[in-house]
Amino acid sequence: MTVTDPTELVNMIDQDRYHKIMNEWLDKPGDFVYSEPNPTFVSESEQTAKGSATGSSGQSGEQNIISGLVQRFEDNVDTDAIIPAQFMPGVSDEDLGTHVFQHVRPEFRKKVKQGYTIVVAGIGFGSGSSREEAPRALKGSGIKAVIAKSYAFIYSRNQPNMALLGIILKDERFYELAQEGSTVNVNLEGRVVECGGEKFSFNLSLMEERLINGGGVTEMYKKYGNQLFRAAISANPDAFLSKGACEDTAKSQLSW
Repeated sequence: MTVTDPTELVNMIDQDRYHKIMNEWLDKPGDFVYSEPNPTFVSESEQTAKGSATGSSGQSGEQNIISGLVQRFEDNVDTDAIIPAQFMPGVSDEDLGTHVFQHVRPEFRKKVKQGYTIVVAGIGFGSGSSREEAPRALKGSGIKAVIAKSYAFIYSRNQPNMALLGIILKDERFYELAQEGSTVNVNLEGRVVECGGEKFSFNLSLMEERLINGGGVTEMYKKYGNQLFRAAISANPDAFLSKGACEDTAKSQLSW
């Protein structure tokens, strides 16, 4: 085998024919339309408003108390372990829930039915692939909340979008108390977790709370259309109600 200089072969190419063919392959330049965004800004008071959060979802303070027994996990629980790829995408959250932790903790689903509905884990919960089916599977199995020291970034976004409550607690005392089978009470409105007679405060944004109480991004879109995120941070979310949001979008996409 020898190395050959290809210059002689390149020089044999008919340049006129080459450029003619290239012009046939290349897309013709189109006209560009430039436009500047014209957003409607939301006031700071609306972004930080909290008092109307539970009222807008129709839930009382009593209904915002979540109770369950703990299923305990360690660090870096992988989404591939939560819902194996072979069972995706599933026909519903409940369908995905029948396969949650199927390979690594097959007793998980049975324990959920026995009231073990609070997942407590360490750092990096939801690491691995960015599948939204992971929080959907947990929710579909009957899990009410996940409490961890930290979450993988994309999983942490998927969790409220799929209407599953995710709480970050870093206090080691909580993890000493919250062992397998311990009782945990979550006061969503008061932002307090109770376990073993002790209370632990947590942060949850108004947007996250509205998404969770509203059934997730899809359900919120059905109600508010493309204004759903403004509604999620507004002191008056009803001002963004959109009738037939999905139907209107579908019609506009089908118009020529």
